[in-house]
Amino acid sequence: MIRLDQEKTGHLDTGAKANAQNDAAVQAILKDINGENKVVLRLERKDITSQVDLASVNQADKISIGPSNKNGFGESLGITATDLERLTQDLLTDALKKDAQP
Repeated sequence: MIRLDQEKTGHLDTGAKANAQNDAAVQAILKDINGENKVVLRLERKDITSQVDLASVNQADKISIGPSNKNGFGESLGITATDLERLTQDLLTDALKKDAQP
């Protein structure tokens, strides 16, 4: 593993919450290595767990990513929270219109 990242909208999320999620993911992977539980890594719907060296999680960069106008994230999505919300609403509206067409 090279990188673990948590991408957040910033609406109710914070960089601290994203970092906590990365920490929880690392702990779950380490428990898998120790045989305490089972972790499955997926790329889309495909199980890629056997293709990943789980022990490399210790060296992976843990990054939080959020809107450009929200502090506390390690990296920016390159879009503000307001613009991101507007974009997702527009995409959803367009998708629903296409589904409603005969």
